Amino acid sequence: MKSIYVSLCPNCGGEITDEELVGRGVCGRCVLQDGRLKPGKYTKALELEEEYRAFADFFSRVVGSPPWSLQRTWAKRALLGRSFSIVSPTGTGKTTFFIAMAIYQASKGKKSYIIVPTSLLAQHIHERTLSMAAKHGEKAAKIAAYYSGMKKSEAEEMLQKIRDGEFGILITTDRFLNTRFELLRGKKFFYIFVDDVDSFLKSPRNIDKILLLMGFEEKEIERHLKLVSARSGESEAEEYASKEIARPDSVLLVAGATMKGRRTKRIRLFRRLLNFEPGGSIEFVRNISNMYLHQSKKMWEQVAELVKTHGGGCLIFVPQTAGVESAKELAKFLNSQRISAYAYEKMDTKMLKRFELGEYDVLVGVASTRSPLARGIDLPERIRYVIFAGVPRRELNVSWREHRPSMLLSLIRNLYSILREKNESELVQVMGMLKKCVPTDREVLESVREGLESSKQPEGFAGYVYSAVTRAHQLLKTCIGEEELRRVAENLDMKIRVDENGISIILPDIDGYVQASGRSSRMFAGGITRGISILIVDDEKAFRGIMRALETIYEETFQEYSLEHAREEFKQCDRDRQFLREVRTGSASIESLDILRSSLIIVESPTKARTLAYFFGKPARRVVDGLTVYESVGEGYVACLTACQGHLVDITTSHGFHGVWIHDGEFVPMYVDIRRCSKCGEQFTDSEVCPNCGSDKY
Repeated sequence: MKSIYVSLCPNCGGEITDEELVGRGVCGRCVLQDGRLKPGKYTKALELEEEYRAFADFFSRVVGSPPWSLQRTWAKRALLGRSFSIVSPTGTGKTTFFIAMAIYQASKGKKSYIIVPTSLLAQHIHERTLSMAAKHGEKAAKIAAYYSGMKKSEAEEMLQKIRDGEFGILITTDRFLNTRFELLRGKKFFYIFVDDVDSFLKSPRNIDKILLLMGFEEKEIERHLKLVSARSGESEAEEYASKEIARPDSVLLVAGATMKGRRTKRIRLFRRLLNFEPGGSIEFVRNISNMYLHQSKKMWEQVAELVKTHGGGCLIFVPQTAGVESAKELAKFLNSQRISAYAYEKMDTKMLKRFELGEYDVLVGVASTRSPLARGIDLPERIRYVIFAGVPRRELNVSWREHRPSMLLSLIRNLYSILREKNESELVQVMGMLKKCVPTDREVLESVREGLESSKQPEGFAGYVYSAVTRAHQLLKTCIGEEELRRVAENLDMKIRVDENGISIILPDIDGYVQASGRSSRMFAGGITRGISILIVDDEKAFRGIMRALETIYEETFQEYSLEHAREEFKQCDRDRQFLREVRTGSASIESLDILRSSLIIVESPTKARTLAYFFGKPARRVVDGLTVYESVGEGYVACLTACQGHLVDITTSHGFHGVWIHDGEFVPMYVDIRRCSKCGEQFTDSEVCPNCGSDKY
């Protein structure tokens, strides 16, 4: 025995030696004569483990494989009743986990609500939920869903079920929450899953609605909104902040691939009321062969040749600059070539099923992070490869009368390298002003627009925004001349056009490429399916930008397309699909393989924990028993980073001889936890109240 820790037994809070901590994790008083553990703090952990095992068995039955590392972590947090943001790349089983947990809770009589961004995804999740619930024996009557494309009679039936609350699981788009909230008002959901928080946050008031569905009172939400908006030092706000928050027992889980949604003060309600903040992550989980070939004939003819060579199970994407009409025309051409194709323009509930059954060879859409075909569709057995009919790129148009600070800030960021050399000091000031203006209320934007038209500066905050916007206009006009245009043409991965109407730039869309190509590579219990991406290059500058970003951010490279290489890749791709089908039918079994593992990293400084977390994108943030925990994705792991904030224990002053016990001729130090007063900051030990101010909060 080298030391004793006073009041630090994890189970009973009594004394524990270093040997007991290392050997069994509890003190001798906690181990009963028959070997059982004395009831204490570990009781909750054991109860959690029992419930988790029940959920894991359930998950294995409805999914066909046990949960992997991340899903185990998510399950335990949810079963503990903690709301959190899921930080992981696409294809790691978030949606599968949502559905399985919703069915599990429905079987216990608890309502769940799954919110998705598009009707296509709502239909897809509805079908998967029905299929998974059937394996458990759950009745379809307990599952309600509403999305566009439903038959009128079916839609009316679903609305009635929602109105009457006759469901255990509800699946809708976030638009439904916006437009038909009155049907949900007064209903209590124990679990709410938001799949794609970016889309959800486009309407910040959705946060208020979610909190109401969790059981918070409307007046309570308004009070806390005033609190997060209050300035430091306002006595009323500080007094209210010190009060304990009565949190309902509902759980909110949010997921977002990019976390580029609007950042408003309402997001801070998540941290204030639910102890977490949403975060984003870099896309690490991919197993894709990236191939390219140059356009050698008419684009559509080249696409048709590739599909005829490699067969069905293909998604085809046109650039954003071409638009939906181009996708429709391409699908029409492919059909004329006896390739069964469908262009996603509006919701068709039968479209996905027809594609899955092989009635459609290809689906055609737009390469964008917002495209319904590029997000959330999980058909690993069917989607073999992706063709890009042109390099994914987007166009940013800003007129000389542009009144939105967000648009001007986006343009300036993309032109930063050429603006900096002309007038760096003004550039820094203008960017700082624009950042303070984003996001901007609709009323303020309207005042700024009217001010620009009348050349009269409005009053108040709108006047500040007006000043930032006009300075941005002046900066762009004075810093972009013929020399700058020539440099852009020679060096940057973009195209720029300046005329009397404004500035237009065409940018490579790496996010759109990664999101769309990722549909062909999905994670399953045995690993990651091999996917294939074939990009037809029609813009060398944009392709150079995509290629550079893919290598820098994702450490992937492009290989020039050759028929021989492609056939070898498709053999591996089709072997993976065949194995998936065998697993689904039960003719093959697999052991769960953890591609991503959860991990805990503890450092001393909170600043260091935050800095490390930001290495991998914007981390999610949780507060666990007063301790801030950041969560980020690295290659092969999801890391929780937190800080111990220095020493945890100090020599006690109330035990032994000045904290030292003499035992068998040896000196044994006795340690006690260090406490810091929440009110005055005084550090102390061996007391239940602060010796300086008398506060019992520490």
